[in-house]
Amino acid sequence: MRRLSDDKGKLEFEKERVARGKQLEEVERARLEERLTEAKARVEEFKDVQPLEGKGKKDEAALLAERRKLDELISGLGTPNLAAIEKYGQRVKELEEQKARLAQLESEKAAVMAIIDEIEKKKKATFMKSFEHVNASFVNLFREIFPGKGSLYLESPDNPFEGGLTIQVQLENKEIKYLELMSGGEKSLIALLFLFALQSASPGSVYVLDEADAALDQENSRKLSLLLKELSKKSQFVVVTHNEIVYNNANCLVGVAMQGRQGSKIVEVNLAQMNAESKQ
Repeated sequence: MRRLSDDKGKLEFEKERVARGKQLEEVERARLEERLTEAKARVEEFKDVQPLEGKGKKDEAALLAERRKLDELISGLGTPNLAAIEKYGQRVKELEEQKARLAQLESEKAAVMAIIDEIEKKKKATFMKSFEHVNASFVNLFREIFPGKGSLYLESPDNPFEGGLTIQVQLENKEIKYLELMSGGEKSLIALLFLFALQSASPGSVYVLDEADAALDQENSRKLSLLLKELSKKSQFVVVTHNEIVYNNANCLVGVAMQGRQGSKIVEVNLAQMNAESKQ
């Protein structure tokens, strides 16, 4: 009975061992099938790759030649510079310092440009204010002399410092004209009006005109003399002239007369007093 019991135990043990072996085989089989699937997938990835046929030796020779060239290139580089790393670090530091300096300069430049822009704005504002004053004065002076309208125009109003200035006039019942198209006498008189308009921005106490009426005809000479008479209420005018129409409207006339061998003599005539006495 004991022997039968032992044989039964051995059979049970053997049965269990066979069952475990079978289980391990199934696990191994599953693992191999999984690897096979992965291998097939990898093979599928290279399905479009053309196989090398008869090129192996040729490619190998080319690679060896390339290797020799690279070896020669490396040999030509010489002995490695062990201080290169340190120098590289210094250069990097210098580069960073230069970048910082550049950033500082750009910041300073921006600040300077902002100041320049502000100055340009103030300069333009000051110029336009003066221009408007001079133009208004010119318009008034022109109206006193001519029957019509005269004005100053900037060729580049948005950038007045990049263009010139034009004088435009329109006499009564006539077309608009520019100064270049007018007669010599009209040009001279209008130019004087422009100078007087400029002086109105910063008036002086004394003005000297040296034969400014030389190109004027009788009518324009009369207009100039009347204008000077009006302007002399605020400033003194010393006029050098040979024009009778002009000096007859002066308050005081100073002339130079020759006295033979005795030389010249200054003669002063108070025209205002003389005219007043003549009226009496």
